[in-house]
Amino acid sequence: MVLVFSEETDSSTSNVLEWLIRWDIPFHRINVESNQQVSISLSVSNYGPDLLLRDGNKEIKLRDISSVWFRRGSLPALPKNYFATIDMPESFKATLQSHLFNEVEAVNRYVYYLLRKISINAPTTYVVNKLIVLDIARRYGLRTPATVITKDNKDVREFARHWGSVITKSIQDIATLRKEHYHIAQRTSLIESDRLRELPTQFHYSLFQQAIVKRFEVRTFVFKEEFYSIANFSQSNDLSLVDGRNLESSSGKPNRLTRYQLPSKIEKAIAQLMAELNLNSGSIDFIVDQTGEYYFLEINPVGQFGFVSSAGGYQIEKRIAKYFKDQYELWKECLVQRS
Repeated sequence: MVLVFSEETDSSTSNVLEWLIRWDIPFHRINVESNQQVSISLSVSNYGPDLLLRDGNKEIKLRDISSVWFRRGSLPALPKNYFATIDMPESFKATLQSHLFNEVEAVNRYVYYLLRKISINAPTTYVVNKLIVLDIARRYGLRTPATVITKDNKDVREFARHWGSVITKSIQDIATLRKEHYHIAQRTSLIESDRLRELPTQFHYSLFQQAIVKRFEVRTFVFKEEFYSIANFSQSNDLSLVDGRNLESSSGKPNRLTRYQLPSKIEKAIAQLMAELNLNSGSIDFIVDQTGEYYFLEINPVGQFGFVSSAGGYQIEKRIAKYFKDQYELWKECLVQRS
């Protein structure tokens, strides 16, 4: 059986599972929105560990799992305000909440450890420190934009004098504000000289980078040792000139996306980077400047790959499903050999 952790709305997961259905490969999907009904039973002896996972009426044993895809989602954490209805001092509640949270987390991490050899990624690798990633990327020979992180206007002005145009974006993850029928999300923004002068003397820690004058952007999706890349000609789009995540202009005209092949030395560096981060799947973004230099921007272990698949004609969903199909058939062969 293929065990899949995801989200209800993740269409990429659904598209992969459609292939497994077509090939009659058994799987079980656990979405983060309903994972609170999942429970775990563990027994450990000198003969090794034994795991039983229950999801409603479904029982899954460790020996019945051929592979695991941690696309998104995880085993359930302790619910917030677990002790809300219990009459005890708030300080007791806070202490016990923290204690039980850590207890549950210890169990979950042990399960991830047991599954590590048959897993694609793990919840423990969903979030990577982007600053550390930039440092590791440089170590493997990838060029990155000049960056400054500061809370002082003086540092930003000095940085801008040296590098010229400057952009700002979140240090780690973007913040999204939602209300009724609209939401506001952070984007990468160009800091014009007049806006630079308007910055307060002191502010919260913020990240600033040199603005690369790009020819195009590259989005690469990696699954195991396979690379799937597309070029995003975002420089002619008023909305994606700075932030390539906007795939169409304000007039509704889509960016030109085309299949692309990264240089082998870039792919080798990505493979080394992902190995150090314990990742075997993820999305990577590059900018290619006017001289053809590649600038590594970031890696997202749970990044979307549907538009890469369609724009490049890769059928990534089918290829991922084929991997799980092969793993399942190998698992069945091992069962036959043991019997």
